[in-house]
Amino acid sequence: MGEKYWDKIAENYDREIFDSLAGDRTRVIVDHIDRCSADTAVACDFGCGIGKYVSTLAERFKSVYAIDISQKLLDQARKANRKVSNVVYLKGDLANPNVDARQVHFALNVNVLIMASVERRRRILANIHHQIRTRGHLLLVVPSIESALYAHFRLVEWNTKAGIRRANPAAHRFADNGSRLFSFRTGILNLDGVPTKHYLKEELVVLLSNIGFTIRSIAKVEYSWSSEFVRPPVWMKDPYPWDWLVLCQKD
Repeated sequence: MGEKYWDKIAENYDREIFDSLAGDRTRVIVDHIDRCSADTAVACDFGCGIGKYVSTLAERFKSVYAIDISQKLLDQARKANRKVSNVVYLKGDLANPNVDARQVHFALNVNVLIMASVERRRRILANIHHQIRTRGHLLLVVPSIESALYAHFRLVEWNTKAGIRRANPAAHRFADNGSRLFSFRTGILNLDGVPTKHYLKEELVVLLSNIGFTIRSIAKVEYSWSSEFVRPPVWMKDPYPWDWLVLCQKD
């Protein structure tokens, strides 16, 4: 998931990448951003993509940095938020310690720590920690492995109700097709053909604490079943699938 990968994704970003901001059923992400907002503070979207969160941050903070590895994504983010004046766009690899957001009070990182490489994920998180001021906050959103397993359970239930003995993996974004893209022990799941890191709640607590963060809150970002299935049945309601959201503070 390097620069070339995201440059290619940029061509069809809205079709390829799920919109967590629009999909958040209970607005828990924005609510947590509001908890940390201040008109004198500086925020940064680490891995901004095409800028879905840029205007939300710009409305709540004095200034905003938007960083991404892909120039094509940054160009789209700038165009989409051309009326927003308090944003600086920076091209940079978050795994590189030279990336510079110039010390921010609030960091947003939404579904960026999803690559298969554990070392790359560690470097990105350490660099973000370095860029946050002491007592500053990180709002992290990542895929949930518990939710992925739960969704598979609901898929089996769906097929059972329909009289089908075996679940059809083509109907579900999470599928164990027997390939090397699936590794339950490491949380690397096959998501639309891409090896994608998913997290346990307890794993996040340990990971962030080891980096130097204090956990302030953990919540579910709930999405509709259409985020998991193609044309889900109307009877399939709550509990809904989710990402993990963690609000933590730099010690």
